[in-house]
Amino acid sequence: MLSDQYAFPEKTIYSSAHDEAAAKGAYRFQKNPTISEELLLQAHYDCVLERAGRHSIVLGVHDTTTLNFSSQSQKEDTGTLQTEESRVFLLHPLVLFSPDKLCLGVIDTNLWSRDPQEFGKSKDRSNRPIEEKESYRWLLSYRQLAETQSRLKNTEMVSVSDAESDIYDLFVEAQSHSQGPTLLVRASHNRSLEEDVQKLWPYMESHRSSFEIELEIPRKAKQPARTSQARVTYAPVTLKAPSQKQGDSVELYAVYVRELDPPEGVEAVSWMLLTTRRIRKPKQGLMLIKWYAARWSIEIFFKTLKTSCRILKDQTQKIGRFPITLAFKLILTWRIMYLTHLGRECPEISSQEAFEEAEWRALWCYCHKTPHSPYAPPSLQEATKMLARLGGYKQWKKNQVPGPQTLAKGLSILTAITDMWRIMNQKESMPEIYL
Repeated sequence: MLSDQYAFPEKTIYSSAHDEAAAKGAYRFQKNPTISEELLLQAHYDCVLERAGRHSIVLGVHDTTTLNFSSQSQKEDTGTLQTEESRVFLLHPLVLFSPDKLCLGVIDTNLWSRDPQEFGKSKDRSNRPIEEKESYRWLLSYRQLAETQSRLKNTEMVSVSDAESDIYDLFVEAQSHSQGPTLLVRASHNRSLEEDVQKLWPYMESHRSSFEIELEIPRKAKQPARTSQARVTYAPVTLKAPSQKQGDSVELYAVYVRELDPPEGVEAVSWMLLTTRRIRKPKQGLMLIKWYAARWSIEIFFKTLKTSCRILKDQTQKIGRFPITLAFKLILTWRIMYLTHLGRECPEISSQEAFEEAEWRALWCYCHKTPHSPYAPPSLQEATKMLARLGGYKQWKKNQVPGPQTLAKGLSILTAITDMWRIMNQKESMPEIYL
C-alpha cells in the first residue's frame, strides 16, 4: 500500500491502489479497528533512529500546522478554529533533521481538534494547568526527544522551535533533564531577569559581547531570499519565574540577532534565541544560529504534506480513519524531502541509493528517447533532474535545482514508464529447436 502511495503521492490510499483487489484491501485496512497510527509509524520510527544514529548532532524541529477541512462539513472529529463553522485538525509533529537540513523522518505526532463547545472561551483556558492547555504539546515533544536521545548514546539532540514555544514550563522541563536534549527556542516575551537590567531585550541590547555576520535570509512570501549583515550579541541570562508560577529562576544563554541593513519596506530580521547550551565564543553562537535557521525546513515539510501529498484532499469521513491516512502521508512527505535533499547535497552518489534498477533505466530510456540504457547507473543528481523533467521542471537558471513538488509530480509518471519498461524488457522463454 505504501509503495502504491509513493507512486501516486497526491492520491488517496484507495485510489492509488494498483488494481481492484488492492483497492478493496486498502478499504478494509482503513476500516480495521486494530490498526492505529502508532502501529503504522513504528517501523518508520525505528528507521529514523537508525539514520539519526549516524550523526553526532540531530535537530528535533517541531511546530504546529492546521489541516483545514471546512469544505467537508461531515468530516468526523474536526474542531473549530477562527470561526464556529470551521472544520480543522491541528497537527504537531516532531521531525528530525541533520544540521545540513537532511530530513531524517518523523518520530512523534500529536493530532487533535478543538471542542466546538469550547469556542469563544479562550480566557477561561489561561487559568488551567499546563497539562490541560494546547501548549502542553511543546513539553510532550521535548520529552519524546529526550527519550530518543536516551537510545542514541553518541548523538546530541537539539530541540528547535519557534516563538510560540516561549513557555516558562518548557524551560523548567529542559533544566530538569541534565543529560537531556539541548533546548533552542526563539523568544517572544520580554521576560524579567535577575540581572541589573531587568528585561531581556534591553539587557541584550546593552551587552558588549557582540560580533557581525553575513546572514542568509530565506525567501518569505513575496520577499526574495537575500544576504544581509547582522549583529549578534550573546550572554548568559537568568529568567525570573512569572508571577503566576511558583519556582526558582532558570539559567539560560541568549543569542540576539539583528539585521543591520534591511531592504526598504522590509521588516528587519530580529531573533532572540534562548538555549540551554553554553556559549562562550562567537563560533558557538554562530552554530546556534545555523541550527535555528534549519527550523524553516519544517515549513517545507508542511508544504510538501499539503501540496505534494494532498493531505487536505482526504475524503475519509468515519472516526479513526483520517489518522491512518495521515500516517501514510507523513512517511511519503519524508521520502520526497529526503530524495530532494540528497539530489542537491550529494549529487555524485549513485542513483541506486534512491531508485530501483528498473526505475533509473526507465528514466534514462524515456528522457533520452532510446531503448538502450547505460551499463552503470547515472549519478543521483542526473536521475533526480530526469525525474523532475517528468514533473515539468525547466532549468531556466544554471544553479536552479528541482523542489519536492516537482519531484512528487514526476513520481506519478515514473511508475507508468517503469511498468512499461519492465514489460518491454521481459525475457520471453524461447522454444527449443532440435536439429
